[in-house]
Amino acid sequence: MKTMLFLFIVLCHTLNSFGQTITIDVFDVKTHVGFGDVNLHDVYEHPDYQENQRTVKCRYIMNLSEGTSTFYRNDQFVSEIKINAVEIKPGVYSIDGLDTDLKTGSLLMKTQVFLDINQGSEKFLYRYFDPIRNKTEVDVMTHFQVVRPA
Repeated sequence: MKTMLFLFIVLCHTLNSFGQTITIDVFDVKTHVGFGDVNLHDVYEHPDYQENQRTVKCRYIMNLSEGTSTFYRNDQFVSEIKINAVEIKPGVYSIDGLDTDLKTGSLLMKTQVFLDINQGSEKFLYRYFDPIRNKTEVDVMTHFQVVRPA
């Protein structure tokens, strides 16, 4: 009986650890800006200024088991970066990565995502620091959908 219980626990852990892919479609974004290299939650809660909300058509595919995040805009592949995801509590993640800027494609930028995929409390925040402009930007996804497997 102990062997069956042990195997059941290992199986559940294995199924939970592998195949963790989160797909998110984003429709509207509002950017919060902070001067300097500022913490994600500080910029979100107390921005120096906010940009107007804009409509977008983006898709993020975050493969937590492989440590990658793939980004699409207007159904076109834009980039794939390596990420390090930590599950803070069930369904809530802190995800760090290193990407390049969209203008030149050569400036390295640290990124951080706060993601809550729990139904009813969903939140998706994407932080990046631009060292040339010395600004932290947090994209607040104001309208998005977590694509759940059928």
